[in-house]
Amino acid sequence: MLKEEAPHVHESFQFVSDMLTEDEQYLQALTKEQMNQVITSQSPKQIEIKTKPLLDLPLPLQRRGIQLILNYLYENTQSAFSNQHILGTLDWLSHTDQPSGSLDLPKGLQAVKSYDHCMFTFERSHVLDQSYALHLKAELGEELFFSQMDSLSSYQIMFRRMHGTETIFSCFKRSCSSPFDHSLTKKW
Repeated sequence: MLKEEAPHVHESFQFVSDMLTEDEQYLQALTKEQMNQVITSQSPKQIEIKTKPLLDLPLPLQRRGIQLILNYLYENTQSAFSNQHILGTLDWLSHTDQPSGSLDLPKGLQAVKSYDHCMFTFERSHVLDQSYALHLKAELGEELFFSQMDSLSSYQIMFRRMHGTETIFSCFKRSCSSPFDHSLTKKW
């Protein structure tokens, strides 16, 4: 029926389809070119980017850039993520009031943001290696009591002897050893 009323309509549809395909190919090539300036390191299980150059790109290139990252890490498995993940990631990266943090994505992928960099990784060790330090000064033999340590419950205490009898107590996530074990009483 449509062909009877407009015999050349299929040619118009084909023309528009061809133009959209060419436009998409151009935008993909431009995105790849721009992402070479954004990506700082890349391996099969992780990609690190500079966030500011990504966010300075026009929005269509930002979306395609995140899609390229996710396609690479998920090995082109489209069902592993949706447009909501792309938009959510861009929204999260653009919140400058939170300069650091992490975002959980499907199938164990995590984005870890630290100021002007963001690492997309499946490797949990890179997430845990992010150390957050709490430095306390005390004299040797002095007892320190910790209360309300729920947020530090997975931390261990590392001792380092500094400048004579002064000791620095540093807390690091899951990664400490103790050269000597006195002068600290833990009260959790």
